[in-house]
Amino acid sequence: MASLTLPPASSLRLDLSSTSPPFPFLRPLTGDLRQSIHRKKFLVPADEATVSRLVQDKRDAVASLNLKLIIKGLSNVKEEVYGALDSFVAWELEFPLVVVKKALKTLEFEKEWKRIIQVIKWMFSKGQGKTMGTYYTLLNALAEDGRLEEGEELWMKIFNENLENLPRIFFMKMITLYYRKGMHEKMFEVFADMEELGIRPDQSIVSMLGDVFQKLGMVDKYDKLNRKYPPPTWEYRYFKGKRVRIPVKQIHGSATEACTTDAADSTQS
Repeated sequence: MASLTLPPASSLRLDLSSTSPPFPFLRPLTGDLRQSIHRKKFLVPADEATVSRLVQDKRDAVASLNLKLIIKGLSNVKEEVYGALDSFVAWELEFPLVVVKKALKTLEFEKEWKRIIQVIKWMFSKGQGKTMGTYYTLLNALAEDGRLEEGEELWMKIFNENLENLPRIFFMKMITLYYRKGMHEKMFEVFADMEELGIRPDQSIVSMLGDVFQKLGMVDKYDKLNRKYPPPTWEYRYFKGKRVRIPVKQIHGSATEACTTDAADSTQS
């Protein structure tokens, strides 16, 4: 029987400093190995806190995805939804607030308004997450879902409890909601509360109010509104990560020119 003769071990030793490895089929492997050895000299090890935070962020992202999938597979029965959410957090030592908030962001992106309302109400029933951001998410979901009465009840609750430090975005949401519904008197009431509290409206609110004044023939109030809140001469935009101030005329002029060019191109084609 023929015996297999192996070459000496010294001939099988790989020389990583060489540009051409002795075995061609190992060329990619040795090349990667040389690169990794070279990089290892300059590798800055991450501290323990950073690694722990990255791992926790990954776990929260996976858990929020699982929670979203669980929620979307349920019916609209309150008991079923609350039971599934209770089961999800049953083995948690602390309430997974970060996971729930991430799931809500995903549901908001997918415009699952009913699910958002269910999850936030369940979270409130546990005494968790009662922040301005969550209240605004709930108010927005109620408005988008067409539940006007519930939205107004929530608005009055937030308004009465946070009279002196209520963010402007809540007023903007209610004025926009009433503007879409054609409820002009309610719009004027919210705007009057803004002025009484010293909250300056942004240009979108001024535009909506001006449009309503023009429709109703209130020319005096329209002129007074524009005198008190004239359109801005500057706008701030972000360019390469920096906040840049640009004249409004330049922005609208460029937009008008672009629209005219597109219209001309479409006519020629």
